[in-house]
Amino acid sequence: LGRPVEIDSAIIKRIHREHKAGKSLRSIAAGLTADNVPTARGGPNWQVSTIQRVVAAGTKDKGSTRRVG
Repeated sequence: LGRPVEIDSAIIKRIHREHKAGKSLRSIAAGLTADNVPTARGGPNWQVSTIQRVVAAGTKDKGSTRRVG
């Protein structure tokens, strides 16, 4: 139903890098929003739950994007 929801690999790497550096999920989401990084659906506001799913998925990503949800 609709197109798959995907996050670019550069954003995934940023999320993992910031999480590894000790930033909270809320802080990572706020930073992406503040930097005007569009969400996987093209929206302006990142949610903690999205960051949590990316972190939980680990670094299994092999392509240039990752499906979320």
